[in-house]
Amino acid sequence: MLSALFARVLEVIRLSALNLPAEDFWPKAVPLLAEANELTAWLVDPKIEVSVSEIQADIDSWVNAYVSAGLKGVADYAETLRKAWLGKRRGRPPERRQAAVEALEALLADPTLTWEGLAEKFYSSARDENIDSPAQALRQEVIALRKVLKKCGIPGWKPPERHPGPRK
Repeated sequence: MLSALFARVLEVIRLSALNLPAEDFWPKAVPLLAEANELTAWLVDPKIEVSVSEIQADIDSWVNAYVSAGLKGVADYAETLRKAWLGKRRGRPPERRQAAVEALEALLADPTLTWEGLAEKFYSSARDENIDSPAQALRQEVIALRKVLKKCGIPGWKPPERHPGPRK
């Protein structure tokens, strides 16, 4: 996921180096930035709080570095970055996303694992959140993660094939 994120950011940088007119640049850059932002939401550890001033300083630093390197058009989407990274987060709590990433990695490594076992190992905070079925909540979060992986063309989105044994 991290390499896919960097690939999108590097593609936007490459597009900005081409000095395309704004009407050609934006239709290509906006979807890449949106996907990068969506992938970032799955990779960020919610326990690490970053201040707004740190984020703004990082964006300003990146924009200044690219502009001083001679790239044009970078400053134009600095405001888009600010809106994407400083805006109110929508959707499920980010703690569940981290558990879903870890559970999917474990499930890909060992398809015989059960949702109950995965929830017990990776989503122990469900008890504190008073969730009735942690396994079901984790399963739904992994489904949402798989949709993002499929949309971005990242391997791992297909559910593992189960052994065709008798149903219980």
